Amino acid sequence: MDAYRYGLYAMAARMVESGALPPSTVPSLRDAAPLLLRTRTIDEFRELYDHLFLENPITVHGPGRNAFGQPALTVTATESKLISVDIDPGWAEGTDANFIAQDIIECCQQIRAKKPQPVNDAYLDQESDSELASRVVEHENYLLQYG
Repeated sequence: MDAYRYGLYAMAARMVESGALPPSTVPSLRDAAPLLLRTRTIDEFRELYDHLFLENPITVHGPGRNAFGQPALTVTATESKLISVDIDPGWAEGTDANFIAQDIIECCQQIRAKKPQPVNDAYLDQESDSELASRVVEHENYLLQYG
């Protein structure tokens, strides 16, 4: 984790020096609206909304098991930041470092795969941002009342 944090620091320093901004991990209203408008229940709407805008941590496990049958590798991250990597020491001693690294990468790919894919909607593309925002609020109110 220290190496990861140092890598983030070095990347941020390069971006500051170049004047570049990192890409946003939060979608625009235009990207989020088609996804939110497809939800069918208020719970589904809120879960998707939280996932899109709050970056709640996601925890996944690698395929390896420790002596007690529990996951030997646990990765917790958001779509933009690695939070923790927990590895059972006994399992790690008997496992090749390349396999451990590959399992960590696979866990990170699982977390990235949970990101909803943008949907293009030609009809919504013609609406202004305020119309899109109104439509999303109306949909949420409808779901609160009927969904």
